[in-house]
Amino acid sequence: MIQILKNYPIASLNTFRDDYFTRYFVQSDSPEAIAQFLEQHSELPYLIIGSGSNLLFTKNFEGIIISPDFQEKQIILEDNKMVLFQVGASLNFDEIVSFSVDKGWGGLENLSLIPGTVGAAPVQNIGAYGVEAKDVIFQVTAYDLKEKTERNFTPEECQFSYRNSFFKQNPGRFLVTAVTFLLTKNKHIYHTDYGNLKEKLGNTPLSLKKIRQTIIDIRRSKLPDPNLYPNAGSFFKNPVVPESVFKRLKANYPAIPYFEINSQYKIPAAWLIDQCGFKEKKYLRAGVFHNQPLVICKFSEETTGKETAEFSQKIQKTVSEKFDIQLEPEVSIF
Repeated sequence: MIQILKNYPIASLNTFRDDYFTRYFVQSDSPEAIAQFLEQHSELPYLIIGSGSNLLFTKNFEGIIISPDFQEKQIILEDNKMVLFQVGASLNFDEIVSFSVDKGWGGLENLSLIPGTVGAAPVQNIGAYGVEAKDVIFQVTAYDLKEKTERNFTPEECQFSYRNSFFKQNPGRFLVTAVTFLLTKNKHIYHTDYGNLKEKLGNTPLSLKKIRQTIIDIRRSKLPDPNLYPNAGSFFKNPVVPESVFKRLKANYPAIPYFEINSQYKIPAAWLIDQCGFKEKKYLRAGVFHNQPLVICKFSEETTGKETAEFSQKIQKTVSEKFDIQLEPEVSIF
């Protein structure tokens, strides 16, 4: 089944609620039908979206926006130690985290309250509190829109890296239809050393539900309600720099926070932005959220996507001038 709508308003398709239009909006549970429609309109660009929580539009999209509809979930294999849980790409990611935690399946709890759909998890290699999607993904099922075949990808074939993957490096070619997670049923490995998570957990016994709820509480205390202040969550990636750059930064800014990763150093982008004074600044009607400088918000219903993009560029320019570090957007801008 396929639904095709022309000149469709996209405010409901992105969490910035940018009020533009797309020439075609296509929704379907059939990869083959989507591929056929794209072949019939090969002159147009297209964009595959989930919940639109990682998008910023600055103008009308003169092409095709595709909203897949893959809703099934099933247990592929289970024993007393682990479960292989296959999830349709269109399902809400946090609802799957909640479902797995309620079942007593470990692995996803640190990724609680990350917005978006399951299909975006491998594309972005989403991560939070010391865990990334790659740590729990067993297999990604995707439809090759070029070859018109379905294929299962191993984690190695996904080529995961920080907020990156084989799918992101080949935009538009693969339509993720399902993700299979490898989750633990006992002897869970708890990841609690990232940021202030250990402090917030306190000295009480650990459990999947306690970790999930604590992370939810932390995130809600830091992040704006998108219904009040439209946003796309973290706007920039945390830059990862070599040792030579880190030593220079450490010499100039002894209190700089960091995380060492394979002889490289991840610097919190929020700290860099905060040091540039952006918590006190707005540009026209866009600005950073006062509790989390990494989140750019629209502070007026009239704020345009173009204004938001211009504000993000101002942040990039200021951080570059002060620290000689180039911030890379995590959000895709169109």
